[in-house]
Amino acid sequence: MVILLMKKILSILNSRQFAVSLLTAIVALLVLSTFLPNEITRSPEQWDLMARRQPLLFRLASTLSTPYLVKQWWFVATAFFLFLATLTCTATRLYGWRKGRKSEFSKEKAFTFSTEGNCAASPETVCGNAARLLKEGRWDCSQPSRAGESLVIAAERGIALGFWGSLAFHAGLLLCFIAIPLSAFNSFSGNLLLTQGAVVPLREGVRPDHGADPCTLPAGTVSVEDLRGIYLKGKFKLDFGGTLLLDRDGRAERLPFSVNQPVSSGGFQFSLQEYGFAPRLVVTGAGLPAFDYFLNLTHPEEGDYFPLPKGGLRLFVALLPDFFRDKDKIGSRSREPRNPYLLVKVFQGEKVLVERLVKVGESVEVEGYSIAAQQLGNWVNLAVSRERGLLFIILGSLVVTLGLLVRFLSNERRLELEILPAAGGCSCRLKGYSRYYPAFLENEVVGFFDKLKHM
Repeated sequence: MVILLMKKILSILNSRQFAVSLLTAIVALLVLSTFLPNEITRSPEQWDLMARRQPLLFRLASTLSTPYLVKQWWFVATAFFLFLATLTCTATRLYGWRKGRKSEFSKEKAFTFSTEGNCAASPETVCGNAARLLKEGRWDCSQPSRAGESLVIAAERGIALGFWGSLAFHAGLLLCFIAIPLSAFNSFSGNLLLTQGAVVPLREGVRPDHGADPCTLPAGTVSVEDLRGIYLKGKFKLDFGGTLLLDRDGRAERLPFSVNQPVSSGGFQFSLQEYGFAPRLVVTGAGLPAFDYFLNLTHPEEGDYFPLPKGGLRLFVALLPDFFRDKDKIGSRSREPRNPYLLVKVFQGEKVLVERLVKVGESVEVEGYSIAAQQLGNWVNLAVSRERGLLFIILGSLVVTLGLLVRFLSNERRLELEILPAAGGCSCRLKGYSRYYPAFLENEVVGFFDKLKHM
């Protein structure tokens, strides 16, 4: 009973239809998941807003969008069964090949071309000549056999190469399938917001994405320096970067990074996602606790709001990096900090209590408040990720590509020559089969038969 059950399971796993169904399901789920939003493609504010306003979409996105889909147990189980099906199929084919079932060539599915004619020599001589020609052409030639009065000789070429190409293709798929559980259980993604000059513990500074555990990060501190933002003609974003400083167990690393040039350390990758200005603003006033912070401006031109440590008060800060004043008009000539000013407002509810322009490096006194823009720094947002399955995906894709290339370059084909006695010699009928390239098959059959007739 157990043996029958095992045979039934192996039969199912070895079924091409079963494997194709699982692969189709996985691909369809992955494609559909890309249309759902996730925390990687949306800001924290947008993600929280969707949770409040579109709870159904939020539940779908937090379950079925790509970063979360690959971690669902049923998705991993589907990938595991697909891995088993592919492994079973590969092992079965390899076992059959080793047992001597060398040809997987199907004549019913192949292109065919045939030609026939007479030869002046005897059937045995023509058969010997044909065998010699086939061996010279590196064909895998069978021993001649008799079918009634006729002699039959068959040869194959490219079958072994095609088989190993197919095997390499399946091996590449197995590597790709291994990447799914590795990504599901060992991947990490999050964001690290750093202000230049600030040193923070790495595990505390990273804001992990849904389900990621910051304890998997190495212990140590992290900071950035030498941040730069270069604009073409002062307006168009050209180049951004800096240096990431990591101190892990007393071992300091200086890692220069820039746009499209991430850095790696301890198996984690740090890539630049956002760059902005961070003015240090000091606000004091009667009854107001000291406010002294670097403010990371995410909307420097439109302005950002920050709560003040007193009920109902808000601080509005906008940056004019290259300030100019033309009569009653103020603005910025460029996006580079050549003459930086801050537009500062203090709100109580919707009422503006204070509104002043403050040059960076100076301070103003207004209506009982002291506002000092002491310096202008920068901040960066780095995406932190670890994807252990990525190496298997890359390696598997290369092996799959190599297998397909070998498979199609193998040009699997078969020749069958039937020789019958005839007056003055013998009559021959040559038939060729090819899995690909029917035009080449025709030329090869005609060329071989011409050589055979003139021997």
